[in-house]
Amino acid sequence: MTAILETVFQTYRGLQSYSDSGTVTVEIESIGKKFSGEKKLLTGSIFATNFMRNALGSSAKEPHLFRYQFTSTGHFAELKEDNLNFICSNHEGVFQRSPEEGLSPSPSLALAVADSAAVSFAGSYYIASLLMSGIVAEKQWFFNRLSDLEVVENSEQIQLRAKIKDGLVDLFVDSEKLIFSQLIVARPTSTANFVWQDTVLNGEINTRIFDQYRF
Repeated sequence: MTAILETVFQTYRGLQSYSDSGTVTVEIESIGKKFSGEKKLLTGSIFATNFMRNALGSSAKEPHLFRYQFTSTGHFAELKEDNLNFICSNHEGVFQRSPEEGLSPSPSLALAVADSAAVSFAGSYYIASLLMSGIVAEKQWFFNRLSDLEVVENSEQIQLRAKIKDGLVDLFVDSEKLIFSQLIVARPTSTANFVWQDTVLNGEINTRIFDQYRF
């Protein structure tokens, strides 16, 4: 693990509040006739994150206020009218919402993140695990499974390249804020491109945004 990545991790874990908006675009290779003969399927989502550390007190079961919301785009968005998903933790507990299941409580934020990982293309997992410990076991953490890490470019955007078991990862670090601005995960049958925008570190956040009935 390079010193750059360690500094990025320390930045996320040291933040008292965090908010962002962004997009993920996913290109999936067609297999057989699953997608009506299309060679590639384009999908993704538009997402937003809000987070306040220890806002509920360090002794609380879930001490942090957190919300990750995303709406599907591309192919899967065309299949249904309702595309809104989110997970949130607040003073009433942990909740998750999907078009299929509606709003429901979750036993823990870690489980809510795990449940939403696939449909968010791992977006909820990446940001939640960067901001908070306990979301996933350290040995299983995506960023701890990167290997052969190298610095490709060092300028306003520091680009890092690494290998994972089944593909390649390109990480782009904002050299001023020392957080991720882009993440590209390329596997044999899919490529996911995350772009974080409008990122605010340690800014003021209206706590009403964490309300589970706000959608």
